[in-house]
Amino acid sequence: MTPSTLTQTLLGSLLDSPAIVEVASQAGGSVISVLRQHFTFTAAEITKAYQDGCGYAFVAISVGLDAPDSLIKTLRYKKITREFAAQIETHYWQPFVQGNEAVQKLADFRKLTIQSLKKYAKKTDHLFEIKTLTEEDLSALVSHRQSVAITDIVLEQMQSVETVDEHLAAFLRFDGLLGDSVLFFFRELIRQDQRLKDTQNALQQEQICLELQHLQEAIADLKASREKSSILFDPHRLQHLETVEASWQAHHQQVLRFQNRFENQLDKVLDWVQDVDSTLIKLDGKLDEVQQTVEETKDWVEQIAEKLDDLIAQRGLSTRVKPGDELRQYDNDSLYLIETWVKQFGRLPSHHPQYSQVSLKMGTALSSTGDLEQAEQFFLQAIEKNNSPSDQRLAYFNVFQVRWRKAFSQNTVAEKTASYAQALDALKKAVKKSEQELEQGYAEPKVDQRYALHDINKGYYPYL
Repeated sequence: MTPSTLTQTLLGSLLDSPAIVEVASQAGGSVISVLRQHFTFTAAEITKAYQDGCGYAFVAISVGLDAPDSLIKTLRYKKITREFAAQIETHYWQPFVQGNEAVQKLADFRKLTIQSLKKYAKKTDHLFEIKTLTEEDLSALVSHRQSVAITDIVLEQMQSVETVDEHLAAFLRFDGLLGDSVLFFFRELIRQDQRLKDTQNALQQEQICLELQHLQEAIADLKASREKSSILFDPHRLQHLETVEASWQAHHQQVLRFQNRFENQLDKVLDWVQDVDSTLIKLDGKLDEVQQTVEETKDWVEQIAEKLDDLIAQRGLSTRVKPGDELRQYDNDSLYLIETWVKQFGRLPSHHPQYSQVSLKMGTALSSTGDLEQAEQFFLQAIEKNNSPSDQRLAYFNVFQVRWRKAFSQNTVAEKTASYAQALDALKKAVKKSEQELEQGYAEPKVDQRYALHDINKGYYPYL
């Protein structure tokens, strides 16, 4: 297919009014004059609409194969996503796969197809570029000619960007899927512009084109007059109009076939696919950046955890805070390092799987330096971000130790009493976690004495 053939096929899909007057029969070029006056789209605008149409076709088909198990669940038009996916699945994917034994043997062919289409959707600016619109191109708006499928030319252009898998190409050729969808989206993009409406109205006013309904009414009237009187009947006029209708219907069949399958949601299809396209491009554009961030985050957490492990081992500490931990000595450089780790850790996402473990270690280090406020916050953070009963009871016990020590620094009896009460509350929660583990079968058949501090299994000195 030549570039001019593609351009003329695109333009020939636009008008809803069949041309009852051929360009060649118009003396003085009045048809071209009307077209140049109203159809003022530039070659660049037609190129962009074509490239966008290709991109939307790639994205829409990929979504049809992917939905509803992907990010599409989060998009705006949930109902139309499901309906679009059902049409792609029913009319194209299943018939194609069932009739292709080679494809049936391919593992993950659906997944690979989705990935390939999304990849091509980001490279449509490398596809065909229209340099100029000639009079012959413009005349295609109202010319009657045989419909031309454009799937192969789009595939050829895709091939120039990156090699197209033969099975992917076969799927896109199936029942004209790619060509029909590209024409559909191209047509819908241009039809939004008032200039196309003005062109169509002008052609109708000049009686160059006639609305399909009026054309069909004129044919019916001519047939009725033939029945009444053969003298007044114009057989050439009837034959011409019937030829026009048949030619227009045949030419627009390939455009309307794809459109008719989504008739119930037609007014939303373009908005929907533009929204999907924008979201996918945005997410895919950030994919490498996100992956890098994930790797860096993992490295930061592991590095901080490793440094804290070294510090805890060197100072004779453990993740279980003990009386006397505060007697450890730190020089200014060590204190600065711990402060730096705290700042780095504060920038990391709290959903990281090691977040609570590192919080416990950070709290242990801070409590040994005497920074009891920050230590308590890290222990509480470990409780919030961890669902493990054993880790939670350890964190609660550490909160008890920190609050107990904080009580000594209070100035009044009331303040000390309040701090002791808060410390006792944390200790009770640590014991409660032990009891929960016992009930769930995670612990030995007695309350862990490390957290109770004394034997409460026999009923002696129960907590109030």
